[in-house]
Amino acid sequence: MKDSILFLFTKQFPYGHQETYLFNELPYLIKEFKKVIIIPYDEFSYLPNQNRIQDITGIEILCINNSINKLSLFQKIKREFVTWYIMLFEIVKGRESFNHIKYNKRNFSQLRYSYACANNLSDYIKKNKFTNILFYNYWLHGGVVISSIFNKFVNKNKYPIVSRAHAYDVYHKDWYTIYPTSKYLFLGFETWKVVQTDLIFPISTHAYNHFVKLFPTFKAKFKIARLGVIAPIKINEQKLKNNLEPYLFVSCSNIDENKRIYKIPELLSMLTIAVKWVHFGPGDSNDVEKVKREISKFNLEKSCTLVGLMPHSEVINFYENNSVDLIINLSQIEGIPVSLMEAASFGIPMVATNTVGNPEIVNNENGFLIDVNFDLPVLADQLNKYFNNKEEIESKRHAAKATFFKHYDASKNYPDFIKEIKDFANEY
Repeated sequence: MKDSILFLFTKQFPYGHQETYLFNELPYLIKEFKKVIIIPYDEFSYLPNQNRIQDITGIEILCINNSINKLSLFQKIKREFVTWYIMLFEIVKGRESFNHIKYNKRNFSQLRYSYACANNLSDYIKKNKFTNILFYNYWLHGGVVISSIFNKFVNKNKYPIVSRAHAYDVYHKDWYTIYPTSKYLFLGFETWKVVQTDLIFPISTHAYNHFVKLFPTFKAKFKIARLGVIAPIKINEQKLKNNLEPYLFVSCSNIDENKRIYKIPELLSMLTIAVKWVHFGPGDSNDVEKVKREISKFNLEKSCTLVGLMPHSEVINFYENNSVDLIINLSQIEGIPVSLMEAASFGIPMVATNTVGNPEIVNNENGFLIDVNFDLPVLADQLNKYFNNKEEIESKRHAAKATFFKHYDASKNYPDFIKEIKDFANEY
C-alpha cells in the first residue's frame, strides 16, 4: 500500500562514495512508499558535505550511530542475553563455528552495537507513531542483524524483513574458494541472517543457486531480483572508426588487486589498432601507482587517462557524449557489475572474466567472456580481429543493447521487485 513506511538499511549511503547503484532504485522507492527512511548502519563519521541526496525529496536519513541513547541497567542485562543468544545460535548451527569463537571480541562488539541501534530504532518508531513498516536491507549484512534484533528482542510489533544479497554477503567463506588470493575478511552471523530474514533477493542466478544449495530448507525465501539501470536519454551512437581515429575503451571500477586494472596497459600495447583508454574509479596510492608504472612501461601516457573518482552523473554524461567502443572488466571475482549494465544500456560491447555473475551479463554475442586466468596475447588477438570486422562490431553492439532491455532495465526490474516486497508486506 502507498501508506507504507520503508526503512532502507545501507552500509554508508548516502554518505561516502560507494553504493552508487542505489541512485537508480531510489526514484521507484520514493514513488511507491509514503516515506523512505535510510539508515546507514556502519560505524563511521557522518560528514554532512558527503550527503549525496540533499537535493532529493521524499527521503529522510536516520543517522543511527550519531544518536544512540544510553541503555538502562535492565537493557544492558538484556543486551548481554541477546548477544550470547545469537553467538551460541551461530556457533551451534552455523558453518563457521570456529571463526565465531576466534573473532569473539569483534562479534560481541557488533552485536552490542546492533542491539543499541535496534533499541534506538524502536524509540524513533514509537516517537513518530509509524505503522505499516517494511524493513528493506540493501545487503544481507549488518542491517539484517539490527532489524532482526529489533523484531525478536526489542519491539512487541514485528515487521517484515527483506534483503538483497550481492556478492561477499552471499558467499562468506566460499568467497575464498572462488578468489583464493584475496585477503580474508570474516563476515559473521550467516545462518542467523538467513533464518531471521523473511525474503532474500540475490541479484544473480549464481547467488540464488549458492543459497539454495547451502540452505535447501529455506528455498522458498530466495528469489532472484536483478539490479537495473536507467535507459539512456541520449545515446551517442558508436561510429565505425577510420584508420586514423582511435577506438575508445573504458573501464569503471575501484583500482585494486581484484580488478587487475594494471593489466590493461600491456593489453593495449599488443593491439594493432589505435586506442584511447579512460578509467573511472579510485584506488589507494600504491595500486594507482602500479597502473601508472604499467602505462609508462609501454609508453602509453598520451593515450591513457586515469580519471579517478567521478560522480555517477558525470560518468553517464561521458557515455552520452562519446562514442565508446569497449568496456573492460578483468576482475578475479564479481557479482554482476553495475558498470557493465550501464555499458550495455549504451550498446557498448563488453570484455569480462568468466567468474560468478559475469556470465549472466556478458557472452560472446555481446562481447568477450574470457577465462579468469586469461592469456593477454590471445585476448589481444581476438580484439585485433574483432575491430577489423565491421559486421561483428555492429552485431555485438546490438546484442549488448538487447541484454540490457531483457535483464537490466530499471523501469521493469525495480517496479517488479517493489511490487513483490509490498505484496509480501501486506500479507505479513
